[in-house]
Amino acid sequence: MTNPSKSLIKIAYFLPKLNYSAQIIYVYNLVKEINDQFDITIYYFDPVVEINFPCNIQLINLRTKIDFTSIDICHSHGFRPDFFIYKNRNKIKGIKISTIHSYLFNDLKATYNKLISIVFGNLWIIFLKNMDFVITLSNHMKLYYEELIPNTRIKFIHTGHNIIPNKSFISEEEICQIINFKSNYKITLGVIANLTSQKGIDQVIKAIALDSNLCLIIIGSGKDYKNLLKLANKLNCINRCLFLGHKYNAYNYMEFFDIYVMSSYQEGFGLVTLEAAYFAIPLLCSNIPIFNEIFSKNEVEFFNFNNPESFLSGVYNLNSNYKQFSKALNSLYLKKYTSKIMGSNYRNIYQNLVLAN
Repeated sequence: MTNPSKSLIKIAYFLPKLNYSAQIIYVYNLVKEINDQFDITIYYFDPVVEINFPCNIQLINLRTKIDFTSIDICHSHGFRPDFFIYKNRNKIKGIKISTIHSYLFNDLKATYNKLISIVFGNLWIIFLKNMDFVITLSNHMKLYYEELIPNTRIKFIHTGHNIIPNKSFISEEEICQIINFKSNYKITLGVIANLTSQKGIDQVIKAIALDSNLCLIIIGSGKDYKNLLKLANKLNCINRCLFLGHKYNAYNYMEFFDIYVMSSYQEGFGLVTLEAAYFAIPLLCSNIPIFNEIFSKNEVEFFNFNNPESFLSGVYNLNSNYKQFSKALNSLYLKKYTSKIMGSNYRNIYQNLVLAN
């Protein structure tokens, strides 16, 4: 842990919990990059600590009193953190920033239901309007929020990610299980996701049902798990689907995939695509705006929604031109999507905002 100097800009991050999720990994990657240049404290609401941040951390609740007078930047991520900043808005003298990680109305609807989406989505918009600055993960998302919070300053910063492979997370028994499973098929597709309908994994199962040379490894858990099992059984391809459940550091399983599939109907960014890029695993993406923004046809293959022929065509092309796509995707990652690049972008924003304040 760095010993902060009085001259360092003081940043307080507010997070729901310190669990192993895309949102928290995002902040962890950011903090690791800038921790030696800022005085950072992490405040979190649920007593869950799965990630060890290299700075001070403090468990709080919505009633906790914090001395905001010495904090230069309050940076929140998520509904409760944004609410906490809103609740204390009159006490905060520093700059209020929120990074929003999804298209909130659609995300709330997919995770919960339409009523929750309407009620809590509109509340969340009120919190965001209170911020001095809102950061999104893409230009497409920036345009989306400019319609919802038109008088708020909004900027996008593409996600950056650092990966530290560690195969010790995978047992020898599980390695044998995976190798035996995939040995019967020519091409192994991989998916790592929270199993909800928004992830579009049903499209993958419908496509592999048409080609007995393909198998699928699914890592993750969620409310759509039973529906996916039922679909695979109905299409007689359950023997070619291996469900491994939720895994920490799931990117360590990437080496078992020939092609990674990102089949989402909508994504804030898709952190796992950068993990595939790091490991140089060819990537098949649904044809949605965020993936068209961050990748080109030179680096990935795209497929059209609910179109198994389009999906399979993408698989075959990636497999036929494996080295070309593998190299291009990894090169793009190193050039544009490391956590070092993301940290540099945030560092510039923080310093410029404090100087202008």
